[in-house]
Amino acid sequence: MVRELNMDTQRQNFWKESIDKEAYVRLNWHTRYSKEFARDAATMAAKPRKEGLKINALQGLKQEMEEKEKKQEESTAKKQLEEKAKTDPKSLLVEMRPVSGKTRELLYDGFSALGGGRYAYLQQRKLKPPEISDRANALIFALDNEDISVKYSV
Repeated sequence: MVRELNMDTQRQNFWKESIDKEAYVRLNWHTRYSKEFARDAATMAAKPRKEGLKINALQGLKQEMEEKEKKQEESTAKKQLEEKAKTDPKSLLVEMRPVSGKTRELLYDGFSALGGGRYAYLQQRKLKPPEISDRANALIFALDNEDISVKYSV
C-alpha cells in the first residue's frame, strides 16, 4: 500500500479513527473469546517431551542407511539389466499377450462416448495383466478361439 503524503486534517482524523477502531475490535474479540482459545498451562506441561536427541538421531541414521541400501540395490539392478541388454538386447523385451476374439469384437461394437467401442475394449484389457507366460498365453488363445486341440498344462 502506498503511503499518501498529501493528507489533510479530515483524512488524518479518519486514519486515526480507523486504527483506534481496529484496536478496539481486537480487544473486544479478546475479551469475548479468549477463554475458548486459551492455552492451558497444565495441558501444555502434561505433554510428554521427547526423550532426547539420541533416539531421534539413531532413527534418522537408520532411515538414512536404509535409503542408501535401497539406492545401492537399485543401482546394482540397473547395472545387471544394462549388462543383459548389452549381451542380448532381445532378452529384455516382453510382449503383450494377444487380444482375445471376444475382446477384439468390443472395438467395433458401439461408440466410446456411449461406453462401447474403444472405451469398452480398454476397460476389458485392464482386467488382465499384459504379460503372461507362453504356455498360459497359448491356453488363453486356444480357449478364446474355442480351439481345444491345443493342450498345455499350466
